[in-house]
Amino acid sequence: MEAQNPQQGQIIEISVDVPDGERPIGGSRVCGEAPCGFSDAGTGSTSARERAASMRKLLTVVVLCVIFMGVEVAGGIKANSLAILTDAAHLLSDVAAFAISLFSLWAAGWEATPRQSYGFFRIEILGALVSIQLIWLLTGIIVYEAIVRLINDSGEVEGFLMFLVAAFGLLVNIIMALLLGHDHVLATTINMLRSILEVLMESTPREIDATQLEKGLLDMEEVVAIHELHIWAITVGKVLLACHVKVTPEANADMVLNNVINYIKREYNISHVTIQIER
Repeated sequence: MEAQNPQQGQIIEISVDVPDGERPIGGSRVCGEAPCGFSDAGTGSTSARERAASMRKLLTVVVLCVIFMGVEVAGGIKANSLAILTDAAHLLSDVAAFAISLFSLWAAGWEATPRQSYGFFRIEILGALVSIQLIWLLTGIIVYEAIVRLINDSGEVEGFLMFLVAAFGLLVNIIMALLLGHDHVLATTINMLRSILEVLMESTPREIDATQLEKGLLDMEEVVAIHELHIWAITVGKVLLACHVKVTPEANADMVLNNVINYIKREYNISHVTIQIER
């Protein structure tokens, strides 16, 4: 908790990524004269283990994708099958996406710096945007090739070879689905793109009703008004909030701060909160 110039107001910044008292200042990276709020966001032993497990899964999937992509490219050319080559192109986009995710998980463990005070979490969002653009580019190329084949009537394929490659592909995809879970399979590029743009535009996350949150704060005793309420995310699941809380002249500032923080943490589970008390 940091108080600055009581005559101008009181500022508090609290991170609720871990329970209070478990994050000593000595273990944080210092930005200027104050510890960076996101300097050790990924250095906890539990987070490190989860990140390492995810990286192992992604690395396994990348290897599987690269091997099968080579099989599909060779089989697709041999069988003259645009369908198999299409799946190979899709696998290329998957490899890019998984590789970016792998790098993002690695980068998430980097400490925040005075220049990158929020850390490197947004690399994941930028990587996902690049991955989606790659998917659309490959889709355009495949559609063009399909139109050319229809016009030139050159679509004869070797059915048996195509069947063998496709059957092998089904097996590989089942393995990847088991490794990654269904969320990766169900996500669509349109929904992903919408989420990416919302993060980059620093929109209020969809799961949080800013109007209801403000109303809840205004219902508290000794709270007169809420100003400069901002809720945004640096990446999916890493939500931040900042606002000014105007209180009555006789209000106990520390009590109001604690009530506001507890309400936001309890009702909305927001990970990083900055509150300024005004009179």
